[in-house]
Amino acid sequence: MRSILISVLMLTAAVILYVSIIEGEQGTEREIRRGGKAMSEMIRGIDP
Repeated sequence: MRSILISVLMLTAAVILYVSIIEGEQGTEREIRRGGKAMSEMIRGIDP
């Protein structure tokens, strides 16, 4: 029973960390999308 409780608590902590780091206000996902958009605009602006 104790090991199940510890496992559930560890899983909960992992989910909370994931949400706060990846999907937070200034999360990694938002920064990657912002950087990708800037790079895409730069590539489109190149005159062949």
